[in-house]
Amino acid sequence: MDSGFSSVMIDGSLGPDGAPASFAQNVTVTAEVTAEAHRRGISVEGELGTIGGSKTDGSRAAIVLADPDQAREFVTATGVDALAVAIGTSHGAYKFDAPPDGSVLHLSLIEKIAGVVPGTHLVMHGSSSLPAALREQNNRYGAGLPESWGVPDDEKVRSIAMGVRKINQGMDSHLAFTGAVREALGTDLLNVDPAPYLRAGRSAMQRMVAERMRIFGQAGHASDYRPRSLAEMAATY
Repeated sequence: MDSGFSSVMIDGSLGPDGAPASFAQNVTVTAEVTAEAHRRGISVEGELGTIGGSKTDGSRAAIVLADPDQAREFVTATGVDALAVAIGTSHGAYKFDAPPDGSVLHLSLIEKIAGVVPGTHLVMHGSSSLPAALREQNNRYGAGLPESWGVPDDEKVRSIAMGVRKINQGMDSHLAFTGAVREALGTDLLNVDPAPYLRAGRSAMQRMVAERMRIFGQAGHASDYRPRSLAEMAATY
């Protein structure tokens, strides 16, 4: 906040030890951050439930699904502007061992939660699609990524219709960037200048993000909005 960010995210769903925090603990820390942020005219995203997925040590974190009744209580108690809800998605490049279906992705939770907190922007974390082409590109030039499935694009489109307004899919950007860098280095064995291969990585990431913006219906709407000053944002609260 001191650095001038207009929006921050507080994940109170995990305790200091990395284990799921209690609902009361999550409310306490999120409400504290939200109060200070709103005093400064800054919006806040909180998180309910726990997004699972692969950790750096190779283990997998458990998924704790969000509860619609708790979502209403949480938003009322904390005043968050956006809420990340756990619906079965997960972090990392090794999400699901088979294509996810209704037993894994609980999209119906989105509709239920949107219905009880209609003024709150819903967020999906851990939503990378893990395209097979990007995995194969990385593996072709030295990686060893196992076959894995992510969240299909059409499911993300469905989630938008149900009320999701922000989708986090960082691993897809990582796969696009690193795959292009690996290919650039693997096909130009004389190059030691980082500029060309980093440019290839940035371009690949840009193309992937632009494609998703079109798929999700986000592209072409920049002119619909104008930047708000900090004073205007502060007046909102």
